[in-house]
Amino acid sequence: MHALHLLPQPGMTIDRFVVDRVLGEGGTSVVLEVHNARLGTSYALKLLHTRSMSLQERLLREARLQGTLQHPHVVQVLDIVEHQGQLGIVMERVDGPSLEEVLSQKHLRLAQVDRLAEQILAGVAFAHGAGIIHRDLKPANVLLSTRGGQLCAKVCDFGLAKHLDGDAISATRTGCTLGTPQYMSPEQIRDAKRVDARTDVFALGTMLYEMVTGVHPFAGEKDAWATLRRVSEGRHVPIRERMPHIPDRMARAITEALEPDPAQRTPSVATMLATWKAESQAFELGWEDDLLETAERIAAGRSSEPEPGCAAPTLFATEPSPAPRKATPTVTNGPSWSPIVLASVAGGLALPAALVGAVIAVWTFG
Repeated sequence: MHALHLLPQPGMTIDRFVVDRVLGEGGTSVVLEVHNARLGTSYALKLLHTRSMSLQERLLREARLQGTLQHPHVVQVLDIVEHQGQLGIVMERVDGPSLEEVLSQKHLRLAQVDRLAEQILAGVAFAHGAGIIHRDLKPANVLLSTRGGQLCAKVCDFGLAKHLDGDAISATRTGCTLGTPQYMSPEQIRDAKRVDARTDVFALGTMLYEMVTGVHPFAGEKDAWATLRRVSEGRHVPIRERMPHIPDRMARAITEALEPDPAQRTPSVATMLATWKAESQAFELGWEDDLLETAERIAAGRSSEPEPGCAAPTLFATEPSPAPRKATPTVTNGPSWSPIVLASVAGGLALPAALVGAVIAVWTFG
């Protein structure tokens, strides 16, 4: 049962903000669209609906970390409020959908991937420059602003972020795994506390592979255990086999980011961004037109089916198109795996103890 007796309703006042509508609700928090009662300006308010001290500490840590990041491709945190004993963080309102929602309905042309990827990489590189690693990068945690008729990618949800200077800001315990398994690096599966910036590099490689091909690099397994094993071993179809005409710079950036051994992986997101931009061609005119239309349609809440016969993600849209992927259900800061499923899989597979512990930790702390 929610600690909040009633979810905030339109017209309710929280601090100096008036609730306009509920944007979304997860297992531990609700996200509201609000406006400043005096200024009339709109914001997003992420409000906890649980009295868990650990979650309140995590939200406060998220606000403090993300609040230090002033960058056009990072969602800006503006304030902290309290309502009925629960903490909430006030953020800029992004008027478009998540990247995950867009990928579930549309194939991106390479020109679109190119531009969005550059923005995402720039936002994460800025965070790393401030000493902050995200640890939960995935399409659901990238929002697409459509303000002014222009697309702008913004990285959000730093709830699992860690400061590179030490452990004081990180609440993660040694040996625990936090994050979303299909986007985690092998070392993060083993121990989320001891990772460095290269874990975000791996997650970004996974995201960019998915944006280019429409297929997750480690998809296709029948259960979570097999997926985790593939991630740990770095086994995936080389991107050139799925997309032969991808530019060398893109293929190299993705391939080097997906090295399972962090010592062999691209050392930083800044390096990854430099590789991605090397010998970059000019973006084609109108690169965002149809993508902007899709984003605005999703944001408006209009139902729509995946576009039939979408062009493959190539610069000139000449390749045959794979089927659009289905959006995977997500829960804030982790997947939603039923204990029954986990028990069934555990009974049928003999995996290394560290991998078993990783999955159990994901379920426990996700």
